[in-house]
Amino acid sequence: MAQKHAERRDSAGFTLVEMLVATVLATIVLLGIFNLVTNMATSEVKNMRSATVTAWSLAGINAMNSDIAGSSMLAYPASGVAADFLVVCSNWSSMMNTTGGSTMGPGVQKALYYCFDTTDPAPLGNSILRKEVDGAGCPTAPMSPCTSANYGGNSVVVSGVYRDAANDPIFYTEPNPQIPNAVRLRYSVGNPAANATSAGSNGGTVLGTAVSIPYNTEIILED
Repeated sequence: MAQKHAERRDSAGFTLVEMLVATVLATIVLLGIFNLVTNMATSEVKNMRSATVTAWSLAGINAMNSDIAGSSMLAYPASGVAADFLVVCSNWSSMMNTTGGSTMGPGVQKALYYCFDTTDPAPLGNSILRKEVDGAGCPTAPMSPCTSANYGGNSVVVSGVYRDAANDPIFYTEPNPQIPNAVRLRYSVGNPAANATSAGSNGGTVLGTAVSIPYNTEIILED
């Protein structure tokens, strides 16, 4: 009888100490899994946001490039000049008349003003702004100052714009007379300085996402 009682006591459940140790170990494992999942989710959200911003940037840039290419006259800046303003006009002839002006085509002319905004607060600052004006003349001067108030609150083509490494203006006109009405766009979307390896950065990437995208494109206007 005493022997059976001893066997029951030896086969009893876990002690309180064993339960506490098991609970602590399980908590540590669960916390590790939770942190891993949280980091993965955070990384995914950041990548999705970056991809969305990049997609909108590309859409705005493509629309601007198409508008410029579809214009018929480069009004500002002058040939061979770089500036942070650009003015192009449609429904105009690219031929110059005897008085030095441009020959006006039939119908209403459309002027497109573009400028590089560095003065407005974020997110409008460091943006390329656009304004469309219909009229009977092609302006040869930019619309200044370059602010969202002057160009209209919904005029942002692309934000997060930075000049290139040489600190050149955004727009540059082709000085070659063999290629009239051509403009070059030079800038980066995203700060190029962040490409340097630094805290939170890995050779120009953050969480696998490029921190800046350079653009250097020449656009030839329609004749």
